[in-house]
Amino acid sequence: MAAALLVLDGASPAAAWQAIVEARGREVPETDEQRTWLDTFATRQFRDTRLETFNHEPHEL
Repeated sequence: MAAALLVLDGASPAAAWQAIVEARGREVPETDEQRTWLDTFATRQFRDTRLETFNHEPHEL
Protein backbone atom coordinates (compact mmCIF):
# COMPACT_ATOMS: atom_id res chain seq x y z
CA MET A 1 0.00 0.00 0.00
CA ALA A 2 2.74 2.45 0.93
CA ALA A 3 4.65 1.67 -2.25
CA ALA A 4 1.57 2.30 -4.40
CA LEU A 5 1.02 5.67 -2.73
CA LEU A 6 4.64 6.63 -3.39
CA VAL A 7 4.22 5.63 -7.06
CA LEU A 8 1.06 7.75 -7.28
CA ASP A 9 3.15 10.62 -5.92
CA GLY A 10 5.64 10.18 -8.78
CA ALA A 11 8.23 7.74 -7.45
CA SER A 12 9.46 4.84 -9.55
CA PRO A 13 8.76 1.39 -8.12
CA ALA A 14 12.46 0.99 -7.27
CA ALA A 15 12.54 4.35 -5.49
CA ALA A 16 9.35 3.48 -3.61
CA TRP A 17 10.78 0.18 -2.37
CA GLN A 18 14.03 1.90 -1.35
CA ALA A 19 12.15 4.56 0.62
CA ILE A 20 10.24 1.85 2.47
CA VAL A 21 13.45 -0.09 3.19
CA GLU A 22 14.98 3.04 4.69
CA ALA A 23 11.88 3.81 6.76
CA ARG A 24 11.34 0.27 8.06
CA GLY A 25 14.94 -0.84 8.33
CA ARG A 26 14.27 -4.17 6.64
CA GLU A 27 14.10 -5.53 3.12
CA VAL A 28 10.93 -5.17 1.07
CA PRO A 29 9.07 -6.39 -0.85
CA GLU A 30 8.60 -9.68 0.93
CA THR A 31 7.51 -11.59 -2.19
CA ASP A 32 8.10 -11.52 -5.93
CA GLU A 33 4.34 -11.12 -6.34
CA GLN A 34 4.44 -7.80 -4.46
CA ARG A 35 7.22 -6.52 -6.72
CA THR A 36 5.34 -7.64 -9.85
CA TRP A 37 2.10 -6.06 -8.64
CA LEU A 38 3.75 -2.69 -8.04
CA ASP A 39 5.54 -2.77 -11.40
CA THR A 40 2.24 -3.53 -13.15
CA PHE A 41 0.43 -0.85 -11.15
CA ALA A 42 3.06 1.76 -12.01
CA THR A 43 2.98 0.85 -15.71
CA ARG A 44 -0.81 1.05 -15.85
CA GLN A 45 -0.85 4.29 -13.87
CA PHE A 46 1.65 5.88 -16.24
CA ARG A 47 -0.25 4.63 -19.30
CA ASP A 48 -3.62 5.82 -17.95
CA THR A 49 -2.19 9.25 -17.10
CA ARG A 50 -0.72 9.62 -20.59
CA LEU A 51 -4.02 8.56 -22.18
CA GLU A 52 -5.95 11.01 -20.04
CA THR A 53 -3.62 13.83 -21.05
CA PHE A 54 -3.70 12.81 -24.72
CA ASN A 55 -7.50 12.58 -24.82
CA HIS A 56 -8.00 15.89 -23.05
CA GLU A 57 -9.45 18.65 -25.23
CA PRO A 58 -6.98 21.47 -25.81
CA HIS A 59 -7.81 24.83 -24.32
CA GLU A 60 -8.57 27.63 -26.72
CA LEU A 61 -6.36 30.67 -26.47
